[in-house]
Amino acid sequence: MCLSRNPLLRCCMDNSFGMILFPGMRSLAYLAAFERAAVHPVRVVMLSHSILHFQDICAESMRYHYDTSYFDVTETAEKYCKRHGIPLDTVGANNINDDELLQYLDGFDLETWIFTGGGILRDKILSSGKRFIHVHPGRLPAYRGSTTFYYSLLEDGTLYGTAFFMGAELDDGPILEEAAFRVNIYLNQDQSHFVDAILDPYVRSMVLERLLRRWHCKLSPKPQKNISAPQCKPYFVMHPFLRLVAIKRLNDSYSKKLPEGIFVVEDPGE
Repeated sequence: MCLSRNPLLRCCMDNSFGMILFPGMRSLAYLAAFERAAVHPVRVVMLSHSILHFQDICAESMRYHYDTSYFDVTETAEKYCKRHGIPLDTVGANNINDDELLQYLDGFDLETWIFTGGGILRDKILSSGKRFIHVHPGRLPAYRGSTTFYYSLLEDGTLYGTAFFMGAELDDGPILEEAAFRVNIYLNQDQSHFVDAILDPYVRSMVLERLLRRWHCKLSPKPQKNISAPQCKPYFVMHPFLRLVAIKRLNDSYSKKLPEGIFVVEDPGE
């Protein structure tokens, strides 16, 4: 098969890409990744959504200076796009599968879009001729599903991120970039938003940044490994009690003798 005719597997012949911005901390972390890599989308389309617990997250960020260590939670798509002269459009859709968004995407020849949330892509949008890059907070294919970073932290203290072209199955599609992380952070009781609003988006943004830094080179997506069904079961949203257990494990592993933060330690691929 000629790779150039396959929208999922072909190498990046046109380096242009757009961003489907579902308002939230993940999108803000991705805007920071664009800045760090100095690689930017040519167009941004923003869905309709309100950021949950925004004021509380801002207050926590000010107390612990998340803006200097991770990303600025007060950044906006409007400020970012104006700064870089990027067209910013808004649609009334609040779901990634909304017909209004699909009609918008059909209006442009732009093929590649960064996906930042808004639901699970269904057949209609997946068959639109576009390709969507998603950054998943887990090692694929072993950790498919929801809140997988909690499960890996709980099970063996690891944290991974994987960028891939989205396919029809859950967290399935050719892998573009992946990385493993070491986390050395102690969380206080008043940092209740850190894991979901900062840690998860920041890890994803670091994987995205690594991909963007070689964006203008030849990209070579690789198929996900075939592993047995018991090792590839989907993960579901973790129970709040188990989330607390995972955070406790994170705190228990904290060392004052080591630098504090989130660090890339390896490429998990062979």
